[in-house]
Amino acid sequence: MSETIMLKKTEKGRIILVPCKMDFLTPKDEYEACSFYNMTAKLVGNPEIFVPENTLPSELAGNGIVLGVRAEDRLICVRVLTFNHDTISEYREKSGGKIAENAACSDGCIIDSRYRGNNLQQLTWFRMEPVLYGKCDCVVATVSPKNLVSLKNVFSCGYVIIARINMYGGYERFILRKKLVGIQSIKTEKYIEINIHDREKITAVLSEGYVGYKMKHRSIGVNILFGQEE
Repeated sequence: MSETIMLKKTEKGRIILVPCKMDFLTPKDEYEACSFYNMTAKLVGNPEIFVPENTLPSELAGNGIVLGVRAEDRLICVRVLTFNHDTISEYREKSGGKIAENAACSDGCIIDSRYRGNNLQQLTWFRMEPVLYGKCDCVVATVSPKNLVSLKNVFSCGYVIIARINMYGGYERFILRKKLVGIQSIKTEKYIEINIHDREKITAVLSEGYVGYKMKHRSIGVNILFGQEE
C-alpha cells in the first residue's frame, strides 16, 4: 500500500512542498527504475563513490526488495535491497565471517538531487526494515570512505563498520552490518577514535573485535569512533 509524505523540493531558488508517494516497486517498474538509476550514476560520474552497475531487474523479479518514492508522477528516490547469494557470500568472505548466513544486502539508495535534505535514506530504510524481520538475521551495506553523507546516514540507521576492504574493481569500501535479531550492544565508554583515512589503524582495531559506530568532525578532518561489541 502506497504512503504519501510531503517533501521539500529545491528548484530555481525556491523550496516547494510536494506530495510524494512511497511504495514497493514491481517488475513493471523496471524500465523507469533502471533509467533513474543510470541517470543518477551518470550525474555522480565517479565510480569510486557510486558504482554505476546494478542488478535491479533481478531484485524487482523477487531476488530482493525495491522501494520507490514518486513525486509529480516520476521516481525521485529508489532504495534497493538484494538477497543475491553471490553478493552476500563475497561480503561474508571479505569481512572475515562477521556476517550471518541468513543475510540480506542493502544495495544503495539513490535520490534526485532536488529532493536531497529530506532524510530519504533514513525514511526509506525504516519503511523497508519491518519487511525483513523473520526473513534474515542481519543486513549488510558498503559505503565509500569518501562518501561522508552516506556514511553518516547509514550510521543513523543503526549500522556499524565491521571491515574496510577493496572491491568493485579496486575501490575502497567500508562494510557495515545491522543485526535484526537479538540486541546489538557496543561498549562506548572506552572508545577508540581514528582518522577516517588511516586505513592501517582502522584495520587493526577491526581485527580486535571493535566496530565503527559514529563519525566525528575534527579540525584535522573526520574521525570514526570504535567500540567493542558485547
